[in-house]
Amino acid sequence: MHAAQVQAWGEAPKWVEVPDLPPPTPSQIRLKVLATGIHRVVRAVANGATYGNSRPLPIIPGIDGVGVEEATGKHYYFTAWQSGSVAKHVNVERSAAIELPSGADVATIAALVNPAISSWMALTRRAGAGTPALPAGFSVLVVGATSISGRLAAPVARHFGAGRIIGAAKNKAALDGVEGLDERIVLDDADATTFAPLGHVDVVLDYAGGPYPAMVITALKPQREVIYIQIGIVSGDDDFHVPAILLRTRQVSIRGSGPGAWDAADLAKETEPLLHALRGVRANDTFHVAKMSDIEKLWNDKSLGYKRLVFTP
Repeated sequence: MHAAQVQAWGEAPKWVEVPDLPPPTPSQIRLKVLATGIHRVVRAVANGATYGNSRPLPIIPGIDGVGVEEATGKHYYFTAWQSGSVAKHVNVERSAAIELPSGADVATIAALVNPAISSWMALTRRAGAGTPALPAGFSVLVVGATSISGRLAAPVARHFGAGRIIGAAKNKAALDGVEGLDERIVLDDADATTFAPLGHVDVVLDYAGGPYPAMVITALKPQREVIYIQIGIVSGDDDFHVPAILLRTRQVSIRGSGPGAWDAADLAKETEPLLHALRGVRANDTFHVAKMSDIEKLWNDKSLGYKRLVFTP
């Protein structure tokens, strides 16, 4: 069998021949991999970060994908944190495989489930989307709206009934190209950025971190409690900078969203409805499809920009 293989931390994976898989156990299913995405966490693990990965080198990269059970023709979205997914075939636990809804595009699912799950889990598990915790037609500010996760936050929020979606990012040209936003704010330095038009928002989805939490909270004019959810640090600054006085003088609840803020059971419960929601998302401009055998050549290809790599057989 052929698979991609990380042979040294920090180096591009190679497409090599590996031993055939053992027969699947009674609790497993054998899938032919049809598409698998190279997400941020996949690159981090390939660079030596753990993220729950305790496997010694060499490892097969990848954490999820779409595959077909050849005996039945059924298509599944699957997760494979410990075994990897950039391979011709995978054995995965049946509990880690969800049958795809009809009409779902395999490359789109492989590319988007991982980045879309961040806003989906933040809204459902940390903000109470779909419950009385959020008013009808609620408003959302997405900080870091030009990342793939940020771009997907708009259709996810709209799916749950958001009536006003504001995107904020540093690159004006990229921000202008983000679909589904009602308003846009360009992030300059603290003195130049104006959040004055922001007024009240019900939820802040923060993918940036760094100086932006304080800037946003300072500008808010809450009409009721604002739920501020920290999700990522595309700014590169892992600290959360908010003066204590802002917490005493604003109606704001600060929360985080990620593994630990919700558990595996929560994630499993939300994945199937996300798969159904993604059927209606057309986001071909957010990913680039290539052959698995080209992984070494494309792994560090900067010309792809923000686009997510999706590998197919």
